Amino acid sequence: QALIARISTQHGVALERLSRELEQLAIADTPTVVEVESGRAVLQLMTNDITRAGRSVDLLAPADAYPLLAPALRRPVAASAKVSLWSIGPAQLDFIEVQHAAGNSRWPGMPILMVVDDRSAIIGSRQGSDVQGHWSSAAPFIAAARLALERLTGDQ
Repeated sequence: QALIARISTQHGVALERLSRELEQLAIADTPTVVEVESGRAVLQLMTNDITRAGRSVDLLAPADAYPLLAPALRRPVAASAKVSLWSIGPAQLDFIEVQHAAGNSRWPGMPILMVVDDRSAIIGSRQGSDVQGHWSSAAPFIAAARLALERLTGDQ
């Protein structure tokens, strides 16, 4: 039992150190814009940003994305971050409400919008299985994502 406790402690310390180092690496020194062209890429970016959220997550995503994002979303919800979720179609999670957004017929396809801690954002759309969009840490891009979220959700 002592050996297991020692190994568990060492692994826990190593994982905490790795997590701190990855956080520092993940935060770019200059604003960055990255094009995303697949559903998998968008989900990975969302998951990474959501799990690191400290203050807030605002997300408008297709209904079928929520079951995939649920494990990541549990963390900021449990940490009492401000989490606001919307979907154009019906979506349900057992630990937080996903609100219905009316959408906008001028948006190209199904909107994908996310702002996390006012430090990163995603603006994109999905048409069928095709996903196009951008992730960015640039302040004007984050402001544009927030404005688009407000416009499409009516949340101001």
